[in-house]
Amino acid sequence: MLTEFAQGGGAPAGIRVLAGLQNSRSRLFCWMLPDLARRTSHPEARQTMYAYRLLADLERASPTAVHDVLCYPAVGAWLGRTVAALSSHRPAHPGRLALVAAAVAARCGATAEVPVGPSRSDHGIVLPSLGIATLPGGSCDPLRVRRADSDLALLERAGRQVIVPTPTAHRSAAGRPTSRDWDGLPQVLIRRQVAIDGSGWQGLGNDEPGWPRTVDERHLDLRRWTGGVRAGWLLLAEHHPEVAAEVAECVTAVVPMQLLGSSVGSATFAGAFGAVAMSSPDDTRTVAVTLAHELQHAKLLALSDALPLIVPTDDDKRYYAPWRRDLRPLAALLHGAYAHLAVATFWQRQQRVETDPTHIHLAQVRFARWRAAVRDTLRVISRSGQLTGTGQLLVDGMWTTADRLTRERLPAAARREAAEIAASHRSQVDVG
Repeated sequence: MLTEFAQGGGAPAGIRVLAGLQNSRSRLFCWMLPDLARRTSHPEARQTMYAYRLLADLERASPTAVHDVLCYPAVGAWLGRTVAALSSHRPAHPGRLALVAAAVAARCGATAEVPVGPSRSDHGIVLPSLGIATLPGGSCDPLRVRRADSDLALLERAGRQVIVPTPTAHRSAAGRPTSRDWDGLPQVLIRRQVAIDGSGWQGLGNDEPGWPRTVDERHLDLRRWTGGVRAGWLLLAEHHPEVAAEVAECVTAVVPMQLLGSSVGSATFAGAFGAVAMSSPDDTRTVAVTLAHELQHAKLLALSDALPLIVPTDDDKRYYAPWRRDLRPLAALLHGAYAHLAVATFWQRQQRVETDPTHIHLAQVRFARWRAAVRDTLRVISRSGQLTGTGQLLVDGMWTTADRLTRERLPAAARREAAEIAASHRSQVDVG
């Protein structure tokens, strides 16, 4: 399986292994949270322990609901950040574990009373993986959850009630389940339902400094977003079926990113396996290659959590990356090379299915540029002397795929234009 990952694949079975590793990570952090809150005398320690014990009770009745919420990308990212913050005595909100417990209770229709005081007031009560409830009350008013019927949960706080559709209702309903006091996460179908989720990310506090700025999905043109993401995935399903199968197995949330002007960008977050952040999905090919690109980052982040790839050193050396305007440390360089190997493979296949001469030429230029960029970068990584044994196996597999891509003949005009673009990019970066 490691050989398949190294060559850029892994298949859905490999994705499931990585997802299992990330689930173990989230469960470990969830277990650590109440003890860290207690040992640091955090003011939310009691609330954190209450939420943890509630989760333990809920798991005995509905392990699937607990699994699904703990594996949700925004929750995984928040758990990792909160444990790290508490461990280094930095500000954190471990009491937001109550929001996680409330989401589990709502998903399985359990009867529970949850103290949700630390919720971000500007976002309402965020139930990760489900949506946002707008209910009155202050930090002393608990949130009561119970089943309304087989597909609905009832939330109550300070005398007001709101009905929440469960995941079963999400699957059977078209569009976005909403009511006066409930904003359910919009869903897009890519073989399974995937959430468009900026509010959940923000509501748990994952939009704090150091992370890309996200956009609350309630402020988006949802028809454009759901249609754009689905169109990109359908392109993968038609012309890149192996990639589409991995994306469908991996991605559970698309996080809208806010960029300056008309910039296009994307990102993957450490600890948030299954989330892809992207700017507005206006171009089908861009969405498709973004999904292929960020899938690789997600795989490598999960893999490197279990198997170190780079030997740590005190050296702060930075390297030129053909896809960045700044110099990158070796680990980031490896990540970029791995992701752009998938980008090169995407354009290799895409050039064969395009029918318009302009699009054929553009695909050939991009294929030529990125296969050369990956090879140049692999030479630098291979000479670094900082690869672990697993890291070397990974790079050897990447070389196998890069060599295969290089053997394909391309028109001289495409190769020449790709070289000019690469040279122009390098001239604009201060390589020291």
